[in-house]
Amino acid sequence: MKLGFAAGSITIRIHPDELAKLAVGGSIGLYVALPRGHEFRVKLNQTQTEQWHFDSDPTGLWLTVPRTQLDVLGRGQSDMHCIQQTFMTHQDEVLIRLELDV
Repeated sequence: MKLGFAAGSITIRIHPDELAKLAVGGSIGLYVALPRGHEFRVKLNQTQTEQWHFDSDPTGLWLTVPRTQLDVLGRGQSDMHCIQQTFMTHQDEVLIRLELDV
């Protein structure tokens, strides 16, 4: 898993093996050790519902993606092997992009 930040967006790039793990109900994650014993985590899960879920705090990000969307990503039916969802923030919105690293 690779993570990228830009103004108003977060991109999560996953390998096909990670997508396969998500597709069967597993979860995948990224852990980055930081100074003073801190850690930043990213965790992805799939859900059978049609709702994306996104949560965050200073220690990490948690994203749940609908199974149907993961299927689209896996079949390469999305533009540029990417699915995305916009979430409202306190001031604006943030775009979450999930990309397949092909």
